[in-house]
Amino acid sequence: MKARRYLAWIVTALMLLTSFALPGAREAKAASDVTTPTPQEGVEDKYYSDSGICGPNLYWTYYSNTRKLTITGSGNMYEYDEGCTPWSQYGFASDILSVSLPKGLTSIGSYSFYKCSALSTIAIPGKVKTIGESAFQNCYSLASVDLPKSVKLIDWYAFYNCYALNYVRYDAKSNDRLKILIRDGNQVLTSADWTYKKANTAALAIKTQPKDIKTDDGKYVTFKVKATGATSIQWQYLEAGDNPAVESNWQNAGVTSESIAVWASYDIDGYRYRCKVSNGSATLTSAAATLTVNYAPLKIKTQPKKKITTTAGKEVSFKVKAQGATMYLWQYLEPWGDPSNNSDWSIWEYGSDTLTLNATGHITAWCFRCIVYDIHGNSEVSNPGQLFVNVKFETQPKSVSVLEGESASFKVDAPGATSYSWEYKVPGTKDWLELGCYDDHFSLSDCSLALNGIAFRCWAYNETDGKLSSTAKLTVRPAPGSVKGTYRALLIGENDYDSSPLYGCVNDMSAMAGMLRGLKKTKFATKTLPNSDRSQIMTAIESTFFGATSESVSVFYYSGHGSSSGAICPIAGSDITFAELANKLSYIPGRVIVILDSCFSGDAINKNGDDQAVDQMMQAYNQAAIDAFSGYRLASNEKSGELATSKFVVITASSKTETSHDYYYDDSGLRQGQFTAALIRGMGCSYPNGIYSGHMPADANGDNCITLQEIYEYAHDTALYWSNTQHAQYYGNLNEVLFSR
Repeated sequence: MKARRYLAWIVTALMLLTSFALPGAREAKAASDVTTPTPQEGVEDKYYSDSGICGPNLYWTYYSNTRKLTITGSGNMYEYDEGCTPWSQYGFASDILSVSLPKGLTSIGSYSFYKCSALSTIAIPGKVKTIGESAFQNCYSLASVDLPKSVKLIDWYAFYNCYALNYVRYDAKSNDRLKILIRDGNQVLTSADWTYKKANTAALAIKTQPKDIKTDDGKYVTFKVKATGATSIQWQYLEAGDNPAVESNWQNAGVTSESIAVWASYDIDGYRYRCKVSNGSATLTSAAATLTVNYAPLKIKTQPKKKITTTAGKEVSFKVKAQGATMYLWQYLEPWGDPSNNSDWSIWEYGSDTLTLNATGHITAWCFRCIVYDIHGNSEVSNPGQLFVNVKFETQPKSVSVLEGESASFKVDAPGATSYSWEYKVPGTKDWLELGCYDDHFSLSDCSLALNGIAFRCWAYNETDGKLSSTAKLTVRPAPGSVKGTYRALLIGENDYDSSPLYGCVNDMSAMAGMLRGLKKTKFATKTLPNSDRSQIMTAIESTFFGATSESVSVFYYSGHGSSSGAICPIAGSDITFAELANKLSYIPGRVIVILDSCFSGDAINKNGDDQAVDQMMQAYNQAAIDAFSGYRLASNEKSGELATSKFVVITASSKTETSHDYYYDDSGLRQGQFTAALIRGMGCSYPNGIYSGHMPADANGDNCITLQEIYEYAHDTALYWSNTQHAQYYGNLNEVLFSR
């Protein structure tokens, strides 16, 4: 306990006593930043070993022939770390026999002559105030030192391990020695023989005794003594409660000047201080002075507010008031943290008793607390306060009106939000559906008439709050000069299945989209839906074909897995049965063309033709047409052949018992569905973008129109050429024109 207390106050006391003009940083400044003295004139270059700067206005030169280090200029030397002086780094520190210091030198930096082991004597100039830490440490040959009256501080270990040092010439009175602060590690220096410029003839006497001091905790105080005839002085202290009459209870404080600075703290309350002065033959002991420390124990008196609710962008403050606190560490805890687990708390800042925050949605529900410390390192933790930041819409989405083919954008500004979710509602329906956009804005390019009247709104959230925006409406006006009726296509390609992934379906979708967009007479507005789930597909059917009329032509294309139980299989969600698909598509006014490139897809029209003759298929179609009519609605109990009605024109990749295949069918390097590759080729297009080659092989009569019979026969025969295991099927009037170029 004694050692700990001693170190605590003696280190801090010495901090006060060392308020001299010490040099600055320990790194030598760049030469361009200082005024560099010039080397001595008249010295031949051959004598230079090296030279450089060693202070803001100091220049050094080493002469190898004489092994002499000469420093010129004025001011402070640089502060160095161990082994970092130029002469140490150049490797000749241990070769230096003598050092010449300039009259204008004011301080000797730390480690300046460290391990100059051949140096035997040193004369300190008369303006030097400070000899830095370890300045002459391990100068084993140093035998004598000339010390001027100007020196006020000899720092830690300045002459440590200077075993040969036995003589100090002090250019002052013996009494002046008491004014030098000589720190620990310099016992060799203090025990050497000192000679003085002028002897002090005054009789040894203590003229001013140290006085009792009362002070508050955490302040510096100074005990002083004045003595005549003294050549040395040593301060001592006695811990509270120890018997002052027992000499061994008094401990040396390590301070040898006329005053001692003490950092007053509660744990040295009641300590006593005295000093012993000596002239070499006699010793006097001063009176003992008592230190009384008024101490207020650390205590939090005002806790941070438990809860603050505000809106984003405003400043809020958590405050704590603590008796005896000298340092404040604010911490934060994120919402998922455990308040009782200190490792979950993170540092926010070291600051004052007030923590001011700019409220954002990212820190909503965060807790803040303060750890307060007193000057002795004692600490106390405050209660946590929690911040809640509400979402507020500053900008609502605005309705947009565009021409067909133009783009439309919707945006919100909601300070405090960290996430967003847009919804839409199709005219004539009640339900709001998720759009799949999670930013504060989104855009629709190439708007089709199918989007006319759709409403949008946005949810803005953070961890603790959510607000719903107002509703904005999209109006899509027909482009000037557009033909009556519309041509629209929804194209779906599914690759990314968790099990049994496919590799050509998205390629098929893209090629079909390019082919349809490239048509002249029946130019289609297309929407592609790669790797979509059941909900996205069903929603897209509504939005893509909304606004169709009785003169519209709508294409639904699907490439992906199919089920033998009569369904297409999105990558997520349940399958979409052919009955569900037919029911959804049957609400679209006008002609609906369905193209299915999936296994067992012939089941959609109850076809298992296995290369049936065209006239047989036509007969089956005619029979179905008798039972069908426009606007047909499927009954819930219908089974296979759900798309076999007059509502639809259908082409499938295979019969209801066959699988569909994909491979590399051209030099594009892309994997393709066998059926779609044949269909694209028949339209005179290629992968990957459905670019038209200038000729449609499926156009048998050369009228630039593709009928159901023409595209079916070409796709059917081409696929059979590639593989005899897959037979395309169709349903509809063979003479009906599907696409015109």
